[in-house]
Amino acid sequence: MAIFIQLLYNLGILVAISIIAGFIGQRSDNNRNMAPLQGLFFGFAAVIGMLHPFVVAPGLIFDGRSIMISISGLFFGPVASAIAALMSMALRLYQGGTGAVTGASVIVMSAVIGTLFYLRNKQKNVDVTIRLLFVMGIIVHITMILLMFTLPGNQGLGTVKLIGLPVIIFYPIATIII
Repeated sequence: MAIFIQLLYNLGILVAISIIAGFIGQRSDNNRNMAPLQGLFFGFAAVIGMLHPFVVAPGLIFDGRSIMISISGLFFGPVASAIAALMSMALRLYQGGTGAVTGASVIVMSAVIGTLFYLRNKQKNVDVTIRLLFVMGIIVHITMILLMFTLPGNQGLGTVKLIGLPVIIFYPIATIII
């Protein structure tokens, strides 16, 4: 139960920060001009979440960075997701530990998936719906769970058993809320 509470706390911080970014995004008709600023906001939100993570083991942490980075890519494109991802990756690699490479991989994949959804939506002139957000959230977080198998030693399976269910339940829902 503590896992659920800690993850909800982390996700709550991200929701609050993303509301500010959303207000700023609504003030501009041109997402391209706002992309760098939005990348900074979403990167800042991801970093704040990373500073208050759920710690599985020293250097093995979970937070909502994957949500923030994928959403920045979905709504504001490759520039925003790259900025948010670089900010997050710098902190994650600085934090180090056994999960640093896996965490960096999750950051990259979250940016790529969010950006791919952005490009698809732009090409097909598709609106962002709750269903689309949920599907993207599921894809991002299944990818995250699969990347846990890149952890050194036998940590991957144990980590998936511990964190897999809460991630699959809460993270796609948080993606919709944010």
